[in-house]
Parts: sequence; C-alpha cells; structure tokens
Amino acid sequence: MSPPPRSDPPGASLPDSPAPPADVDPSQLQEITGGEAEIMHDIVEEFASTADDLVAAIGASLTTRDARAAKRAAHTLKGSGGIIGAEGLRVRCVAIERAAAAGDLASVAAQLPALEEQRTTTLARLRELVAAAKKG
Repeated sequence: MSPPPRSDPPGASLPDSPAPPADVDPSQLQEITGGEAEIMHDIVEEFASTADDLVAAIGASLTTRDARAAKRAAHTLKGSGGIIGAEGLRVRCVAIERAAAAGDLASVAAQLPALEEQRTTTLARLRELVAAAKKG
C-alpha cells in the first residue's frame, strides 16, 4: 500500500524550508502606508518589479553557479518582503539564503519553483489588498 499523497507546499520537505505562514500580513502594508490606497498601489507595484528582478537573479545565479549572488538576491527579497508583510515569501527566501550561504545550489534550484509560486500568490494577495483599499 502506498503512502497518502503529501499536502506540503513544494519545497517544504527540504532542510530549513518550513511551510510558509499566511502569505501576507495586511497590517504591515497598512502600517507603512497609513491605509492610503495610492501609496499602497505604488509600493506594491515597486515591490512586484523588484521581486520579479530578484527571483530572476536567483535563477541566473544557478546558471552562473554563483552562490553569493543567489544569497544576496534572496537576502534582499527577504528584507523587502518582510517590510510589506509578505511573510510566506520571506520564509521561502530565508531557506534559499541559507542554502546559498552553504553553497548548496542544488537546494536553491530545488526551492526556486516554490519561490516563484509564492511570489505569484503574494503579488495577487497584495493587489487584492490594494483593490480593497481603493474601494473602501
């Protein structure tokens, strides 16, 4: 008899890669913007652009076998995500940063798809928050 399918998010079974907490803590974005919808919009769109660039940089670092570049990009994305309350993304970045610091690019590569998926989920959630602020 085979074991039941896993319900863990991708990458959760990797060392130092816990399942992420709630994707986004809305109170962080509210706090740094004062709830101003236009400021929220600007911050979220700047974060989206930066997140896309940093995730791409992590991918590029795998091609060039540059663990330091992967670590630096993951560290930067972790900080940016933390500031706006992107907890799920931040947690994934911690795991990638640790793997890159250890020179374990195989682990970084294994975790990259989960990071990309988390980025997509996080950006959608942040944009939902902006839309709600514009309505309310």
